[in-house]
Amino acid sequence: MARPKLGESESKRLQMVITEDELKDIEDWQHDNRVPSKSDAIRRLVQIGLRAVRALPTITKDVAEVLDMASAAIDIPEEVVANILDEGDRHLIDHEIAHKLFDAVNFTFNRQIEAQDNLFHLLVEIAQLANNQRFSEAVRLADEEARSPVPNEAVLKAIGASREVQIKYWRKRRQEIQAKRRMRE
Repeated sequence: MARPKLGESESKRLQMVITEDELKDIEDWQHDNRVPSKSDAIRRLVQIGLRAVRALPTITKDVAEVLDMASAAIDIPEEVVANILDEGDRHLIDHEIAHKLFDAVNFTFNRQIEAQDNLFHLLVEIAQLANNQRFSEAVRLADEEARSPVPNEAVLKAIGASREVQIKYWRKRRQEIQAKRRMRE
């Protein structure tokens, strides 16, 4: 009997040894995600693991960069005060600090959205593999998502509320900062 065609390349038989706990975890995942066979569940979990390993360095780098940007913003007031020679001009100091802090927060927030998008891409790829469609179709959709510059429309709708809340908050904060800046001027 010929092996089923599972993807573009030939399928190979693999024999492996795992613990009873690992087997139970696989079977639980298989059941929870309505995957038809244990072999299919293992293939999907391998794909999920491979995609996560591929995406995590970028996500980790993004998160580290956002944290660096946020921590750099903490030093802005001291840097501004050190660069303005006449301490008597408090208005100029306050204005410069507010302006630089606003820019730092704005850049940090925009970078955080980019980092969040990378994480959402990974989640969407994984979601394609965690549903009950044919494995080859799930891989095709996950690969399509990996090549897409933005998450698909369904995902954007699903995360839209979260992003909308964040953007609304930062717009409100920006307006407050601008109002305070105008009052000082």
